[in-house]
Amino acid sequence: MRKNLNNILVFIIIILTIFNFNIIIDSINLAFKTCINTLIPSLIPFLLISSIIIKKNLLNCNMYTLNTLSFISGSPSNSKFIKEYIDNGVITSEDGQKVLNYMQYVNPLYILNGIGLITLNNKKLGLIILISNLLSSLILKVYNKEIKVNKITTNDESLFSTLTYSIKDIINTLLYVIGVITCFFIITTYISILFNIKEEYKFVYGIFEITQGINYLSKSNLNIYFKTIISSFFVSFGGLSIHMQIYGILDNKKIRYKPYLISRIIHSIISIIITSILFYILN
Repeated sequence: MRKNLNNILVFIIIILTIFNFNIIIDSINLAFKTCINTLIPSLIPFLLISSIIIKKNLLNCNMYTLNTLSFISGSPSNSKFIKEYIDNGVITSEDGQKVLNYMQYVNPLYILNGIGLITLNNKKLGLIILISNLLSSLILKVYNKEIKVNKITTNDESLFSTLTYSIKDIINTLLYVIGVITCFFIITTYISILFNIKEEYKFVYGIFEITQGINYLSKSNLNIYFKTIISSFFVSFGGLSIHMQIYGILDNKKIRYKPYLISRIIHSIISIIITSILFYILN
């Protein structure tokens, strides 16, 4: 039965692709454009610098370093840092799961500018979302048991060797991330074709891919309060695209998706509550 359903699904996807090929191509081009203009420029510097810092133990690798690097660069970069910590023996895979459960950040500049100024036309609202995301992460951190950090010795490899390894690793990571984002752009395109969703409601795509949701949210007729709340939800939940990116980057690290998903839902609820309180206090 299940095999038959899978065959039917594949057949439907093939038919949709054939009859809507130009739309699918436009969706892929939009995904590549988004990655080239937004994702790659913001990810490469942080991934490269952090990889060298962790491998060479330049900043005494501890949880403060990990939290700072993750907060500055956001997700899915945080999973790359967690992977580096696990690979270098700073933390165990079990503790990596705990860190991942509470550490869900989005690049602060994107929240303040991309969401605050462009989507909500109010930088103060972007700041509210940023504070809500950070506070909800800290609240989740309280419910995670203490994480043991192991001391590591400084890597005696040359800087050239470390740099070469880091570049190769980053390229593989970026290709995977771009592939996942493109896949989710195609998925939302199929949804649009099948259900003929109106433009003003397409912000729901943020559940799948956050940048799409935020872009469509700016075009919706919702009032500013609901736009702020929904933006806060997208930031804290992360979108299924980011979930898959993180899960793929941490492949073979014994990371379980269910605890991570539950944490994202709880994180989102806490963020919405904090955002609502700050919205009425500061407005």
